[in-house]
Amino acid sequence: MATKTALGRWSEALWRSPALVDGLLGHAVAMAVGVAVFTSSTDRPTESWPAYAFALGFGLLPLIRRRRPVLVLVLTSLGTCVYYALEYPPIGLTLPIAVALFSVAEAGRLRVGIIVSTILLTLSLYFQIVGGRDPRQLLGYELPPVIALMGASLALGDGVRSRRLLRESQRERERQALLELERRATEQRNEERLRLARDLHDALGHNVAMISMQSAVAAEALPERISDAQRAVAEIRGISVATMSELRSTVRRLRSLESVVESPAGLDDLFRTCRAGP
Repeated sequence: MATKTALGRWSEALWRSPALVDGLLGHAVAMAVGVAVFTSSTDRPTESWPAYAFALGFGLLPLIRRRRPVLVLVLTSLGTCVYYALEYPPIGLTLPIAVALFSVAEAGRLRVGIIVSTILLTLSLYFQIVGGRDPRQLLGYELPPVIALMGASLALGDGVRSRRLLRESQRERERQALLELERRATEQRNEERLRLARDLHDALGHNVAMISMQSAVAAEALPERISDAQRAVAEIRGISVATMSELRSTVRRLRSLESVVESPAGLDDLFRTCRAGP
């Protein structure tokens, strides 16, 4: 179990390093072409050593495949044509060009890959038929595997691109859903603040206004000789006026559309003031 987990982490780290992946692909191409040259030139090894330079060149091109996929495909195709024009040992048509076809398909240039593949196949068939090869053998036995490998390279690259676009689309949908949730949460907070502001104004505002009015009536109705009562009633009236001011300030803050809701300190002041009363 631990070994599988370690392998999973290693493979994930590998695919997250594009330079490492491209380096491994280039190494695979160079080795495959080099082995093909070696196995095809056992009868004349001293005359085919420049072919290994082509193998090295084919292996270096994948290093820039992400930035210039079409250029890599064109250079690989030209290099293959030059290679066979110089009559080096046969290496097949798909070994050097498979990664280039995969790269253009992955980059969304599938049509370019199909056109270049068709041109290469046509040139290969033409020169082999002109060189005396049997067309029936070419069309019946040698051409179908080449077409299948080229098509598989293009299909694999297009599949990788489709999966990448699908992941990007899914991430975008998740981001939009998160933004929508945040927007709804903000609207709910604003609605709750407005509701609380209305409740404060309706419930407390009426009561405090009645206190202020009744204290004013009591102050006018008390005889002048009851100075303590008049002083207490005046203090009640002052507290009610101050409370009304604090209440209006709190309601304005609750009704504001600022993202940070200030605490309604006016109610705390009201309770402290009431406790300190006579």
